[in-house]
Amino acid sequence: MKRSFVCLSLALVGAGASAQSATTKEVAARHPDVLLILADDLGVGELATFGLGSDYAVTPNLDALAADGMSFTHVYATPICSPTRAAVLTGRHGFRTGVGDFIKVPDLTGTTYGLPLAEETIPEMLTRGSAGAYAHAVFGKWHLGSDSSGGVLAPNLAGFAYADHRPGNLTGGEDYFSWTSVIQGLPTPLTGYTATYTVDEALAWIGRQTRPWFAYVPLNLAHSPFHEPPAGHFSEDLSSVPVGPNRPHFKAMIEAMDFELGRLLSGLGAALDDTTVIFLGDNGSPGDVIAPPWPSLKAKDTVYEGGVRVPLIVRSPLVASPGSTSDALVNSTDLFATIAEIAGIDIDVIYGPGVQHDSVSLVPYLLDPELPSLRSFVYTERFSPNGLAPTAYLRVIRNERYKLWVTLDPAPGERFYDLDLDPFEETDLLTVGLSPDETAAYLSLKQEMMTLLGPAF
Repeated sequence: MKRSFVCLSLALVGAGASAQSATTKEVAARHPDVLLILADDLGVGELATFGLGSDYAVTPNLDALAADGMSFTHVYATPICSPTRAAVLTGRHGFRTGVGDFIKVPDLTGTTYGLPLAEETIPEMLTRGSAGAYAHAVFGKWHLGSDSSGGVLAPNLAGFAYADHRPGNLTGGEDYFSWTSVIQGLPTPLTGYTATYTVDEALAWIGRQTRPWFAYVPLNLAHSPFHEPPAGHFSEDLSSVPVGPNRPHFKAMIEAMDFELGRLLSGLGAALDDTTVIFLGDNGSPGDVIAPPWPSLKAKDTVYEGGVRVPLIVRSPLVASPGSTSDALVNSTDLFATIAEIAGIDIDVIYGPGVQHDSVSLVPYLLDPELPSLRSFVYTERFSPNGLAPTAYLRVIRNERYKLWVTLDPAPGERFYDLDLDPFEETDLLTVGLSPDETAAYLSLKQEMMTLLGPAF
């Protein structure tokens, strides 16, 4: 039996479309509010907006967000969640921050490598760059360390004035209906639906603000544990499907995420029209639930396209053509510079001399969806152990057509793919011989990677 499914924000989001975008200077001058939503385990093939899958969940609120904003089709994250979260918050790749792998959080006092507190984060950038004009808070999954980066106060010490967070995944006896949230450093056992609680608390905090705000909402959905969401949150028929890692439950969880996203956006009311909303996936979908044409062995945890390409939608007063798409090469690091530009902040001043960053603002694309890619390449990686001296790594760089892997995992090796002709990376061109054009592309990407990594190469 199918359950009823409610779209809370479709009309409201669609009604916000403006015929002409504001200028960057106009928007920055009023210190616009920024809402950053991070979905867990959601690859680019899961949303009908992007048209790259075959079996879509019902996501009316995300569809409406895309219709009123801009969708980016070639966005690279990392193959697992912790490195993407670090890259988003710092604008820097993992080889600079030391976060290149899953951060284990066995308990709130376990000694693990976490995001170094010396790293400049989005809330710190907003505080310094706006002379304290912005309030900021995080609600949801943190997953960037424990003991080494502040324990239960890690998000606060990383710059957030208010934090209501889960240190990691829902494991160790916790699930979506019974879990512990750390509220301003105090572990608090809770019951109810995790995503509903997260949205309720985010809206309550936003409603208390009397100055511009930045809210970071990293939802646990649609990460395991797999479950049946509350009634009204989904339309997928689960009546004959045992609970577990299967496609129907995964789709139902995506629909639950969309439902809660709708509540969050509709809860902003008229303020939504002046808010920049950014929605991003943190890595590809898990292999046991991903749908064709994406191969199950080339999903989350891998650096194949299915593991690192994620959805990105931006709704903002700056969007010149609502419903537009951009095929530009984008990295998850780019959200740092994007939020800075929207707030009128020069990140080169924020970082200071000698500090390398990897962030390119997306604002020019919002203003001109036909703009060619500002990046000549995007980069992603996975390495272990976390820290600045990994002993195993996968490093990947791609331009608009070709993709190069460099590996030490633990044996050295390389792979090279033509993504135009081989989008699912079936044929390593290095095993069949390169044409002159392919050789030139290979050497160019190799040089770009060497230049980017410097001594870390």
